[in-house]
Amino acid sequence: GRIMEDLSMSAALMTGYNSIVKERLEKLIQEYPKHTKGAANYGGYNAGIIGKSGRFLGRISYGATPEKMESGFATAMRVEPPVVSNHIEYAIALERVYGKDEIEKARKTLENLIGVEPLDAEEALELKRIEKLLADIGKE
Repeated sequence: GRIMEDLSMSAALMTGYNSIVKERLEKLIQEYPKHTKGAANYGGYNAGIIGKSGRFLGRISYGATPEKMESGFATAMRVEPPVVSNHIEYAIALERVYGKDEIEKARKTLENLIGVEPLDAEEALELKRIEKLLADIGKE
C-alpha cells in the first residue's frame, strides 16, 4: 500500500499492485475483522485512489469510494486506547478525499491525539509528527 502512494495510477496499474493490494487487504479484513491496521490501510487505499484519480474515475475504474474509505477508518478507530497511526492516516485520507471541505475534521482528528500516552516507540514518533501535520494541513 505504501509503495502505491508514490506511484502514479498508470504505474500502479502496470505493476499490478492495485489489484494485489486490494485483494490482500480485503482478505486480511475478512480473516481478521478486528485487525485495525488492516481496516485503516483499506481506508487509506481507497483514499489514495480517489486522491489520484478523483471520485468518479476512482469509483468506476477501481471501485474506490469515500464510503469505503470512511468504513475502513470507522472500524480502525473504534479501539481504545486509540491506535495513533490509524487516526493520523484518517486525517490524511480526509484531506485527500474531501480537500478543504473536511479540513476542520482532519485537524480535530489530529488535535484529539495531543496528550495521548504512546504505547511504544513507533507511537511516540507518530505523536511527534502531529505538530508538523497540523502546520501543513490544508496547504496545497
